[in-house]
Amino acid sequence: MSKQQGYVILGILVAIGCVSTYSCDSPSTPTLSLDLVNKASHVPTIERDMPWRDMSDSVLEAKIQEAGGSVFIGFKDSSAAAGVNERGVTLASASSVANAKERLRQLGVTVRFEYEHVPAVAAHMAPSSLPLIRHDPLVEYVEPIFPGRFASQDTTWNVRQVSAPVAWAYSTGSGAKLLIIDSGVDSTQADLAGVHMHSCVGGNGVDTYNHGTRVANIAAALDNSSGIIGVAPGVNLYSAKIDSVTGVPGLHAAACAVEYGISVGVNAMNISAGWSQPYQTLTDDINDAYNNHGIVVVVSAGDETDVVYPATLGTVIAVSGVDSLNNFAGSASAHGAAVELAAPGWHVPSICLSGSVCLGNGTSYAAPAVAAAAALLKSYNSSWSNVDIRNRLAAGAKRMSCPGQGGYDNYYGWGILDVPHAISLPLDACAEGPSDIGTAGTYEWRAWPKAGTGSYSYQWAYKNAGSSTWNSLGTSISQTRYVDTSNSSFTIRVKVVSGSDTVTDSVSVGINPVTNLDLSGPTWVHGNQVCHWTATPTGGTPPYVYNWQSGAAVDTTSGADTYGVYVLDHMWVDVSVTAANGAEASSSVEVYVEDGAPGC
Repeated sequence: MSKQQGYVILGILVAIGCVSTYSCDSPSTPTLSLDLVNKASHVPTIERDMPWRDMSDSVLEAKIQEAGGSVFIGFKDSSAAAGVNERGVTLASASSVANAKERLRQLGVTVRFEYEHVPAVAAHMAPSSLPLIRHDPLVEYVEPIFPGRFASQDTTWNVRQVSAPVAWAYSTGSGAKLLIIDSGVDSTQADLAGVHMHSCVGGNGVDTYNHGTRVANIAAALDNSSGIIGVAPGVNLYSAKIDSVTGVPGLHAAACAVEYGISVGVNAMNISAGWSQPYQTLTDDINDAYNNHGIVVVVSAGDETDVVYPATLGTVIAVSGVDSLNNFAGSASAHGAAVELAAPGWHVPSICLSGSVCLGNGTSYAAPAVAAAAALLKSYNSSWSNVDIRNRLAAGAKRMSCPGQGGYDNYYGWGILDVPHAISLPLDACAEGPSDIGTAGTYEWRAWPKAGTGSYSYQWAYKNAGSSTWNSLGTSISQTRYVDTSNSSFTIRVKVVSGSDTVTDSVSVGINPVTNLDLSGPTWVHGNQVCHWTATPTGGTPPYVYNWQSGAAVDTTSGADTYGVYVLDHMWVDVSVTAANGAEASSSVEVYVEDGAPGC
């Protein structure tokens, strides 16, 4: 059986191991005894002994977090205890199952697979949404999915998430050379057979720390009907060991490894390591590899807040991490202006030294996917330079936002790795501009196209809320429109054409002015006391900023909705409010001071 054809999961048994990750060992095989006579008359019972059923919400939520949000969700009729009877016959109605699936979608659950013969789905969910899902009357159970030990080869979720299997129709990396600069590899593993091994710390380059082996499998595990398959399974794999038995990557060894890569003519190299400060020798070697030898250098961004060296260099691709739902892996990934691309870096499956499946967190496991993709692109078109490949990886990435410069941000860089799109560069475009307007004025929206032929035309249009009619606007890359707060909400859309490709994107614009500002507090008091007034706005978008004034005194610092001042004589209390969407309003109250008047 090939890796693409399928796999058999022997068991699901998760144990802590493999350097602060989870490793999975297959359970012992039970003895099966067939008693055909008794079996014919036996009435089977419903299996309801799964451990997840008796767990509290908090414990189960933690387990789902460990599983990276991967779950089975089973459905039932609202009045029933189960969706399947003791013989495996579905009891849940089609309408209940359909309604349950729709509720999941409304809660932001991503359905990965819908089963035909049982009322269940495989899905990815935010662990925090467990109580809403688990206690829905149409849901029977929620089970976290942990990886097991593979008897045959598997294309793991992280490889699918970057669409590598689609790219294999173009190339698997054959003929290109990829260097993994790490703790060495276990060359006895079938998935790493044929690796060229080198050591910059003495010895034979064998992995004893259980890091480089996992990184190498993510990048280039072979398509050989066992274990897993890497992003570029056909690449010519090289390994340079840079750590001692303590697992600490040596700086001098890293420079040695870069020079080794130059000497053997690799096309791409991966460094899943970092240091707290830059060093001239390593910087010079990396710059030489990129600028003078055409090598794509990929480096993990780091697992804490700030990007670490050498991911900070301009001659490398710094890679941040995401989870299986494309959320930024904040607790296991750095972010910053140096980040160029993102790739799976949370609960990433690979093969440990033991041969078991391990789950790894951190950008160490995100970077090798990008390095492997770079080698795969070089294999597909050997005329592409390392600069070409770097630009194509950025242009083909799945951008997660449309701020500023066409989709770049400090968390995802240019977006999440998409290997086939880096090859084909299909047209992509997004629209950006205000979506919440609180004051009348002229506003601007802009299109951010990328890829395609590089030449673009634009057509803008808008339609009011409740209408199906699009009204044409301009044909420039940006579009302005005067908006009055009496206008209804609307949608503004841009259609981008490049060659034979067309892409549309839109922005839904809400009109939300501050419609009322109530100012409450005393208006007739005796003097020589502190009085308070409270402003309550209606409309606009919270939070609000409050600027208060009484007589000549102006308070613009507290921003609070309640204001206190010492009252001596007749005065006015004024307040102006600015909402988060720019909506503004003001109100005033006149305060009379008279002996015999009540207190505040």
